[in-house]
Amino acid sequence: MKKILSLFCAMAIIFSASAAPFAKKVAAQKIEVPAALKTVKPVQRAPQATAALESGTYYTQSGNFYVYDEGWVDYTSEMPSITVAVEGSKVTITGLAYWFDEASIQGTMDGNTITFANGQLLGTDQYGDEYLIGSNDGETVCDIVFTFDPEANTLTSNTMYIMESEKADEVSIYTYWYSPVFGVDEPETPEVVALPDGVQTSSYKFEGKDADDESAVAFQVLVGFDGSDVYIQGLSQFLPDAWVKGTLAAGVVTIPETYLGVFEYYGYKFPFTLAATTMTYDATNNKFTCASYTITTSGSSAEGYKNVTLTKMAEVAATPVEPEIKEFAVADEDYPFVEFTINMTGTNGEELLAAKTSYIFYVQKGNESSPLVFTTDLYTKLEANMTEIPYTFSDEYDIYNDGIYLNQSESELRSWDKLGLQTIYRAAGEEHKSTINWFDVHAYWVAVDGGESAVENAEVALKAVKRIENGQLIIEKNGKLYNVLGTIVK
Repeated sequence: MKKILSLFCAMAIIFSASAAPFAKKVAAQKIEVPAALKTVKPVQRAPQATAALESGTYYTQSGNFYVYDEGWVDYTSEMPSITVAVEGSKVTITGLAYWFDEASIQGTMDGNTITFANGQLLGTDQYGDEYLIGSNDGETVCDIVFTFDPEANTLTSNTMYIMESEKADEVSIYTYWYSPVFGVDEPETPEVVALPDGVQTSSYKFEGKDADDESAVAFQVLVGFDGSDVYIQGLSQFLPDAWVKGTLAAGVVTIPETYLGVFEYYGYKFPFTLAATTMTYDATNNKFTCASYTITTSGSSAEGYKNVTLTKMAEVAATPVEPEIKEFAVADEDYPFVEFTINMTGTNGEELLAAKTSYIFYVQKGNESSPLVFTTDLYTKLEANMTEIPYTFSDEYDIYNDGIYLNQSESELRSWDKLGLQTIYRAAGEEHKSTINWFDVHAYWVAVDGGESAVENAEVALKAVKRIENGQLIIEKNGKLYNVLGTIVK
């Protein structure tokens, strides 16, 4: 699992109580069944034909799936399908469980009814054995029964609850299905909004507050006008490339509920949707205002902002402030990386437009330096080799605008003397480049190889502290700062 960079750390906090990949298996729970549901049974439609059940993938058509994560949380989006295997009257279903997602249960088909004996073992982990059990009231266990409808080609659970349990004969559970229906037809994925060809866009500054913690939030979005249609890109920080479309009338932009796309996080997929939203547009000042808006996934809030303003940014020529390489971490790292900051201001205080900003890394070996090329063989999410990287680009795996994983071999990284970073800004018909910020890679390896044990010994005897500053190993000892050669630098 790769190191999480800043945006994804924030995402983890947001999702910790509402979405799938951050759940941690805890002690088994008793199901909490709303009273109104205890007497409700799934509606069954009597099959009208006798066509045979076939092996294959069956997709979740309806019903809900819940995982206990400091309360029961809807994880239905994480359970998109099951696999069915048919061999005579024997039917095997794989994929009903969350914590043992490759586990199967076996049942017997009689006509169009398939019965799976209660309490089949799914597997064993640090919490002990785990079983799949059924229940119709959330309290007593029963067999798990499905009805096959050959006309609709669906499998409907006759059993109200299908649960992962620590016991085979008692409701003590980690997850549960509520009245699921599975079918051979894959649900259609909604279409995302696309910016029409020829529509010109401008950068707008987003300012507002996080709806959860009231913290100030600021970033940049793109806005395009096409008659009365208004297109906005970037309202979600997790899907910054997603567009929404609203209609402008009488100074108000009305944006309907909009599917933004799927946010993928370490193999988990989250469909993001913007709730219906309105914004007021001030054409004189090129400014939008919005009281609040919410982006949801799986029925839970993923992002929320309030007191939002979008203000058009001026495009002026500017020379970018020098960027900063903040951390170069290779030794003892599972995934070596370089962390950096692209300063989004000009040398005279101008605010840079993100859409017109890019950056380049340079590698110096001896007296020669050349741009660092990110190749598709090392950076497998790229469609083509990259040298100059747009500030707004991310492959959502290795490359982000505040950090990049170093997939080069250690021998290659050891051959670098310095690593440089330069910002490029193209605006108002001009191109300007920052000075190059250089990190002393050679000094890093000296610290790791030669200086590390000496520094550790010095720390024990003299309480010295070591750190890297501006690419140089610095040792603080007795109130003074020394470089790797032992020379006092301050």
